[in-house]
Amino acid sequence: MADDYLGRKMEDHLSRGGAGTAPRRPAATLKTLLAKNRECRDYDPAFAVGDDRLRRIIAAGEAVGAGRSASRFAFRAVSEKDEAAKVARHIARDTFATPPDAFIAVCGAAEESRSTYIDLGAAAQSMLLQAVEMGLNGMRIENFDREAVAAALDLEYEPLLILAVGRSAERAATASKR
Repeated sequence: MADDYLGRKMEDHLSRGGAGTAPRRPAATLKTLLAKNRECRDYDPAFAVGDDRLRRIIAAGEAVGAGRSASRFAFRAVSEKDEAAKVARHIARDTFATPPDAFIAVCGAAEESRSTYIDLGAAAQSMLLQAVEMGLNGMRIENFDREAVAAALDLEYEPLLILAVGRSAERAATASKR
């Protein structure tokens, strides 16, 4: 325990690089990310996630299958409000109090097998943890009209899972009270 504390202090000291340098934000630990990672059903409609953030989240999912010759999944970022509204229409109505304006469709790009769904779970968890590390929230959605979403987004492959991504309305309310 003490070694861990001293290691973090040394890492912080080394990251500063010299006097007068602003301290860097400490890296999130897996323990803190897991503690903050919970499903979000009520999103802040005033917060736009943006393609750059969605690309960082997708990169975490792509890393899961990086050791294979061909990726098992194709990812489709949905960050435009019109497209997000099309996706939200094909998700069960009781899923959200307020839907987000960003989604990630995870599509099967290889023959399905038992390991496909193991990797899908690992990719989804990695992406949700990346979102949390970035200060966002997310939710895994399995109950949606696959054919309608594929048509709405003009997807090449069948969507297996959708991730909702955004800032929780609860967090936005807390931030506005500060």
